[in-house]
Amino acid sequence: MQLEYMLLIIIMLIIIPIVAISSNDTAFYIITSIIVAISSLKSFYNNFFGIRISEEDIDEEDIEFLEEVESQINLDLYKLGKGFQTIKSLIIIVFYIYCAFYLQYFWLKALSIFVIVHWVYILFYNLQKSIDCNSKEKESFLKRFYMLIINISALVIISFSAYSKFFQR
Repeated sequence: MQLEYMLLIIIMLIIIPIVAISSNDTAFYIITSIIVAISSLKSFYNNFFGIRISEEDIDEEDIEFLEEVESQINLDLYKLGKGFQTIKSLIIIVFYIYCAFYLQYFWLKALSIFVIVHWVYILFYNLQKSIDCNSKEKESFLKRFYMLIINISALVIISFSAYSKFFQR
């Protein structure tokens, strides 16, 4: 029973700040743009240099520990992770829609739509993915190039929308 209360406390520590940040649009924009920019830079670096975490890098002890925790708290960690991925995708989609209001040029708005469509695809892909659908093969050059374009587009959108939001009045 204590583990369920601890899980509830952890969820409340995540949900309450998200609600508080969402009530102030400037705080939402600043915090989300920093997180998305860092994530895009990390993904850009990983795709550019081809760094991937393989299943061989994950220890069997970690897998056993996760299975033990899952059985003790009687909670499916896969579904919890899928829920967090869904929430993350939805927040990022809302963020790019918010950024699109500050973009003034048509090509930036089109770029924003391109990134939003990518995240909608990621959202549907994560919702349809099953437990056994772990990608074990290397990603192709085209997929890595596509991800580089998405990450560069995300950084451009964040930069231009920040400039429009804070420096043009």
